[in-house]
Amino acid sequence: MIDPRGNQYAHHPPPQGPYGPYVPYRPYVPGRAGEARRYAAVFVDLVLAVTLGLLVANALGKDAGPDGTPMGGRATGAAVGTLIGFSFINQTLLTWACGASLGKLLARIRVVRATDGTRPGPFRLAWRWLAGLCWLPLQPYYWLRSWILLFTGGSAKGTVGDNEDGELYEDICGVRQVRRKDLRPYGEHGGHGGHGGYAPSR
Repeated sequence: MIDPRGNQYAHHPPPQGPYGPYVPYRPYVPGRAGEARRYAAVFVDLVLAVTLGLLVANALGKDAGPDGTPMGGRATGAAVGTLIGFSFINQTLLTWACGASLGKLLARIRVVRATDGTRPGPFRLAWRWLAGLCWLPLQPYYWLRSWILLFTGGSAKGTVGDNEDGELYEDICGVRQVRRKDLRPYGEHGGHGGHGGYAPSR
């Protein structure tokens, strides 16, 4: 038997609902935003973080320490700490609250879970931020895992540990960057509490 969407049922007909055959829920997940748009968002976020760090370093560098020497070491440490702190707030907390970092908001990008198109939760976003921060040192791990998946026939499933080859903007940690206009409104197409669109993460 074939359902209204063309699915073949091998043994039993689909269960009947009040409006006809029950159609299994399929989450809507938009395709990735274009590379130019994604890199523009990264550039804006990087410029903001570096600028804020330099401003902090410049402010501290003008003062002198107790012995009269410039506070160069403290200024450098404060600049690095400011850069990392701003990056975490921007990429994790702001993205959790608004669905995107400052750069992504300007580029009209939103982040969604690659499995169901819902908004990622704070744990996934924090993991994604750490993966980006440690992306270069983790390359040997990504290389090894890609070969293991190749020989075992495994594939990415949108989990936190996903991303076969470690490409930074290819759904790493199961988080996908999509165009804002490709998102469906929350609750559109109904099923399962309205998770067909850009619903909050469960």
